[in-house]
Amino acid sequence: MDTLSVFVELVKASFPFLVGLATTYVVMNLILGNEKDKRNVDYNLRMQELANSNRSEMLPIRLQAYERLILLLERVTPQNLIVRSQMPDMNVAQLQFLMVQNIRTEYEHNITQQLYVSTSSWALIGASVEEMITVINSIGRTLSPDAPAIELSRSILQYFLEGSHQLTLHKAIEELKMEAQRLF
Repeated sequence: MDTLSVFVELVKASFPFLVGLATTYVVMNLILGNEKDKRNVDYNLRMQELANSNRSEMLPIRLQAYERLILLLERVTPQNLIVRSQMPDMNVAQLQFLMVQNIRTEYEHNITQQLYVSTSSWALIGASVEEMITVINSIGRTLSPDAPAIELSRSILQYFLEGSHQLTLHKAIEELKMEAQRLF
């Protein structure tokens, strides 16, 4: 037998094996592909369920953050701040210091709430806090430090009542309300 006939016989003998191997390869690829697709669908469904679960768990936390930040802003309005800070026999310097300290304490106490609100809302809250501190300090500088605290209280309230000064904190409160409503 020559080499060519040996080769032809070898091909004839191995042909069924090669066809079986190719068929097995194709069938296994189809089965594994279907399994992979099924796993991807299952994975996507689980991820979607997890996301929905996270949203439902995060909603109360985010709403609480909005509540706390609105409370912060309400507590630093001039009238509320004066009522909470002023005590009998205080002078202007003492009341000014205490009011600024109360604002900073409130802000620092709620600083982590920025995780749950938009960057623009948090910037508005920061601007509101700084605005109140600036107004208190600028009015305090116009008065005698030893004058009765009631003069500072009256001057601050007059500043906001008589002028056309729109408090940034009112804008911040409205922004927080609108942002919270978008959660639903």
